[in-house]
Amino acid sequence: MAAVYAIGPEDAVLGFASVGIRPVGMEKGEALIPALGRIAAEPDTALILICEELAEGRLHEIEEIRRRNNAAIVFIASHHGSRGLGIRMIRSQIEKSIGVDMLKERRS
Repeated sequence: MAAVYAIGPEDAVLGFASVGIRPVGMEKGEALIPALGRIAAEPDTALILICEELAEGRLHEIEEIRRRNNAAIVFIASHHGSRGLGIRMIRSQIEKSIGVDMLKERRS
């Protein structure tokens, strides 16, 4: 069965357990890359949700892990609010796949 993980501050990810997502509580971003590498390398891992506050400043390393593994990695806002990483990542992936920024804001 495919596994889904949520990585972030414990108070932000514990609730995910109620819907079958495996929470990985982490307060310090320095621990993210080693943990992410281990989780992404597990053969049953399908999706990894990472709170944006932990991902900030580590995007290059996260992208390297994403390229080496099959798991989808998505940034999510925590209870502290969004920092815009999630939408920027989605915009970048769409643009890379089809060559057009489909999410560009339209001006009236």
